[in-house]
Amino acid sequence: MSWIRESSRTGALEAFLKGGKVLVLTEFDDGSVAIQRLEELLPEDTRYLVDAVPAVENPEFKQAIEEMVKQKTEELTEESIAPPR
Repeated sequence: MSWIRESSRTGALEAFLKGGKVLVLTEFDDGSVAIQRLEELLPEDTRYLVDAVPAVENPEFKQAIEEMVKQKTEELTEESIAPPR
C-alpha cells in the first residue's frame, strides 16, 4: 500500500526524475476529479524537459547580428535598384 501526499511541482518533478511514481490529481469545475500517472500526461515522444532561463545579452553577438542584417538589407536594396540584365 502506498501513501500519497501533496507536493510542489518542483518536488514532484524531482521525484519523477529519480524514478518515483508521481500521480497528478486534476479537479474539474463540476467537482469531479481525475488521477493519472505523470508519465501518462507526457507525450510518448517527449525526450527533453526544458526550463526557460533569463537571457544574458552578449554585445559581440548583438553587433554581429546587426552587421549581418545591415549587409543583407544593403544587398536587397541594391538588387531592387539595379536594372534588369
